[in-house]
Amino acid sequence: MKENLISAKINRIIEDYLSRLYLKLKTIPKSERQEIIKEIQSDILTEVEIKKGEGTHEETEILFCILENLGKPEDVAAEILSKRLISFRGNFVKRFISFTIRNYFTAFLGFLSSIFTFCLYFFGFLFVAMACAKPFFPSKVGLFGSKNGFGGFGIIIKKMLIGIDGYNPRGEEILGFWVIPFGLFSGLLLLFLANIILLRLRKLSS
Repeated sequence: MKENLISAKINRIIEDYLSRLYLKLKTIPKSERQEIIKEIQSDILTEVEIKKGEGTHEETEILFCILENLGKPEDVAAEILSKRLISFRGNFVKRFISFTIRNYFTAFLGFLSSIFTFCLYFFGFLFVAMACAKPFFPSKVGLFGSKNGFGGFGIIIKKMLIGIDGYNPRGEEILGFWVIPFGLFSGLLLLFLANIILLRLRKLSS
């Protein structure tokens, strides 16, 4: 009977201590406060049971010794808030650095993807245009040789080559009418790939 009265008294003392501590932690979200209180309560009860097992002191004496070592509720709260602030600052810096690096990396990839997509569209339309123009301007469209090697690839308009330029003077066109099937197939394939990449970029940006 005496043991039950002592246990009830112990519980009241612990509850009073934890209630005061709970109020001192009012700047912390409720769910986090409850977790902190539960953890401290568990530690106190565990320590009481260990000391009780040694059988050298009464429960109340054991509890007061534990609470004294733990510190006043306001001191414990101040230490918890201080550690939490340091942890928050550390996590904030880590999150900020990670966020910045990730955004720069994403922007860089987006920049490269945009250039790559532009090239795909350019050559896609160029190849299709070459296929369409070849029957009308056979000597001005295609792959050109040169005495020095590669003369160019594309469409010649007023001595200017739209496409990939090479060495001058340009020689004769090499591919002939094979430019038509090559241009249609390659051009449509490049345009298809460019559309897929563009759709992926829009999804990432959204």
